[in-house]
Amino acid sequence: MTDEIDSKKDLSQDSGFLDDQNLPKTNFDLIIKSKIKSAVPELSVAGEVPDALNKKVHKLLQDASERAKANGRRTLQARDL
Repeated sequence: MTDEIDSKKDLSQDSGFLDDQNLPKTNFDLIIKSKIKSAVPELSVAGEVPDALNKKVHKLLQDASERAKANGRRTLQARDL
């Protein structure tokens, strides 16, 4: 994960966009790993959780982006999520 995705590039154009769990492969983190443990202090958090959560957030944003575009908007809004 050394290459950065161009912020203007559509994630779906990235080779290997979907992995075996149908989640986008990402090269940057949107999740603050230390905050996950704060959110669920009663549980231990496995090492793969931050990456899996990051991929799900990227997928959520990609889907929301597609919805905004389909509605003729260039602004991502909460209703797109």
